[in-house]
Amino acid sequence: MERQTMKFTYQRKLFAGMAGALVGAAGFNPPAVASERTLEEVIVTATKRAQAINDIPVAVSAYTNDQLEQAGIRDVSQLTAVSPYISFGTTENSASGNLSIRGIGTLGTDPGLESSVGVFIDGVYRNRSGVAIDELGEVERIEVLRGPQGSLFGRNTSAGLIHVVTKGPNTEEFEGFLEATAGNFNLRRIAGAASGPLIDGSLAGRLDAVVTQRDGYLEDINSSDTYNDRDRYLVRGQLLWDINDALSARIILDYSDRKELCCGSPSSQKGNPLEDVTAFPTASGDRGLDNDTDPYDRNIAVSSGRQQADETEQYGFSTELTWSLEKSTLTSITAFREWETVIAGDSDFSGADLLFYTKDQPRSQKFETFTQELRLQGAWEHGSWLVGMFFADETLSTTFAPRYGADISNYARRYVDGAIFSGAYNTATTYPAGPAPSGSGLRADFISGEGINDEGEQTSQSVALFTQEDFDLSDKLVLTVGARYTREEKDIEITTRNQFSPIGTGAGGGGGNPCQAAAANAATAAATGAPAATQGFYNGAREIICGIAAISGPLIADGRYTSDRADEELTGTIKLAYTTDDDSLLFANVARGFKGGGYNQTRLSLQPLGTSGDNLEFDSEKATTMELGMKTYLADRTVSLNGTLFYSVFEDYQLGQFSGITLETFSVDEIKSEGVELESLWRVTDELTLTGAAVYTNNYYPKDSNIDTVAPTTDGNQRADHKMSNEWSATVGATYTTALSKNLLASAHIDARYTSDNSANSSLDKDFDESAYTVVNGRVALSDMGRSWEVELWARNLTDTEYSPIRFDPPPIQGRGGNGRIGDFIGEPRTFGVTARRNF
Repeated sequence: MERQTMKFTYQRKLFAGMAGALVGAAGFNPPAVASERTLEEVIVTATKRAQAINDIPVAVSAYTNDQLEQAGIRDVSQLTAVSPYISFGTTENSASGNLSIRGIGTLGTDPGLESSVGVFIDGVYRNRSGVAIDELGEVERIEVLRGPQGSLFGRNTSAGLIHVVTKGPNTEEFEGFLEATAGNFNLRRIAGAASGPLIDGSLAGRLDAVVTQRDGYLEDINSSDTYNDRDRYLVRGQLLWDINDALSARIILDYSDRKELCCGSPSSQKGNPLEDVTAFPTASGDRGLDNDTDPYDRNIAVSSGRQQADETEQYGFSTELTWSLEKSTLTSITAFREWETVIAGDSDFSGADLLFYTKDQPRSQKFETFTQELRLQGAWEHGSWLVGMFFADETLSTTFAPRYGADISNYARRYVDGAIFSGAYNTATTYPAGPAPSGSGLRADFISGEGINDEGEQTSQSVALFTQEDFDLSDKLVLTVGARYTREEKDIEITTRNQFSPIGTGAGGGGGNPCQAAAANAATAAATGAPAATQGFYNGAREIICGIAAISGPLIADGRYTSDRADEELTGTIKLAYTTDDDSLLFANVARGFKGGGYNQTRLSLQPLGTSGDNLEFDSEKATTMELGMKTYLADRTVSLNGTLFYSVFEDYQLGQFSGITLETFSVDEIKSEGVELESLWRVTDELTLTGAAVYTNNYYPKDSNIDTVAPTTDGNQRADHKMSNEWSATVGATYTTALSKNLLASAHIDARYTSDNSANSSLDKDFDESAYTVVNGRVALSDMGRSWEVELWARNLTDTEYSPIRFDPPPIQGRGGNGRIGDFIGEPRTFGVTARRNF
């Protein structure tokens, strides 16, 4: 108790000290310096208006085109190099990427689970984080907003959002570029763009294209294929049409395609397994990984004829109309998007052929989304106003068709027969009375090529009305009030079929279900008072066999399951902003956001016989955040310093538990988040610019939460502090540019990100803990003075740091008590290369 009190006292002192630093910084003003180094004002649209970033009471960071180019940012996932607020991880396919802000996000592969971090590209919402993980092309800026943004951006922004603004058409003159990159792992990347006026004074266009290919950095020990490769394409066309002096339209069409072997998972050994999948004698003779495998050897084991592969295709169009009225502006954004991914996989993550998907019998997801936003905004004598509406219509179609492999029957029989337990139990251990350990009929019940065929369709419609007003209480004090009413309706239909449905004969019957036989053995052992070791044997066998039979989920009868739900939520914000005499901004903010409830899209959520669609459901997530912040310029505007203190409570937090094959979503009644952020940009000289940002977060499950029920851990292996993410993240960067001669310009850039000790899983199990690590990136470049050409050498993860953003229990046996393995989705190793660019 004394140690806990000291810890809380330390945290209060830490927060008090940082709060004092934020307030005191507003009054600190170093000596003036030459105005040539004055920082340029960055304009953002975080409030749906174009405003200077230091003039708005929002915790937002903006990364300009120059900053993104210096850091080599090509997609949203790479933002972690420059933004400590963001974390990113990918699980068993590239479409499963998940984003977090301030350590809060959505982990999962279940498409029914929506994002806590919203992603918008050119004002258009992308309905899942994984949908947005693609090549971006040329970008004007990326804005990262922290905390709930429900007032202006709506649902699924309870933790924050990322807004990508792509580079638009040049209306004045023709311009473009061509860029080629080559690097290790056989990297090849070609990117280019062309832009300019098509009709003078009224119509301009732009075309961007990117092709990226790279070998993988994980090697399959059986086939020598490499995994986690890159094979991506992007084409985006834009038109900017000034219809008349008052009305303009920006039309965007894009298409992207991704065909990759992703995502492999090396495994590490923990505990004392009964028999690891990796050591099982397979029918094909394929090998598994040794029990003492180091995941950073970057080896994986895939069964012959199987692959971890996904093909993802998406396209869409949007039209943004802007109509300047006499005293207001009307904006309309209309968009349609279609996104589809087809996943083939060796789902047991081993050399044994146990579970798999094929492209003909895959796991697939398809989204069709239509959105419409209307905004009317203007100014009045004492402030500004905005009103709007938003409508979204989405159809989600899914298939879930895992197959049993050639080895699964023998693998299951070895567990139930007890042959693998020789040496694990002494001869005095007797089996209980009841069905024989062999589980009659088991040998024939798991038929290679058979399995499960689930199909689902979910439709959702969302309507929202929103408003936000700024009231100038004085020349220096502004009150902002925003509110949004949202109603969302969802309907779901799932049709399921599997080899063992309907459940056949009773326990141990020759044609029956092996799960029932194994469960009966365990029940008999308990009822007859068998020795603890014997009961443990049968309990383990039951978990193994039932897990395999149901693909890590309960056995259910064939059938059609339907349900519908509706959410209504009022979200909003109240902000108070004060501008000091030296133009520093102090602000306080209370915001409320929510993420829609929904349905698990897998059979994990269906209960045994008698299932109703209601069992599929999970509640909406609500977030309330309070912030105190400061934004200021120092040293004659050569230094910017921004900071925020925050405290958040998330109710009915949607937690995904990943089994290695799929994910089930649960609601944790409450989580809490508190912390402080600081970021700074310093133009030291005309040649040198330094950047730095750090965030401390204390994200935790309260002691009285239901996390122990939702995500139980191995006995005695729970994190005592109940923390759910790392405490510290920090990024630093330096860019130096100098003239080598009157014709040559040289530049160098380096950035680093530090992540403190953290858990790489959503549970509190200490086996998933990840030690602190730092990732360093750098580049050096040479160009002419006008930068019409440029050649650069670059490296990412320069020190080849080894780290795992995500860890999990590999299937088909859940829990390290069964197979002793932990799967690692490891970070990328060191990559390096050369890029040549020609601007015209």
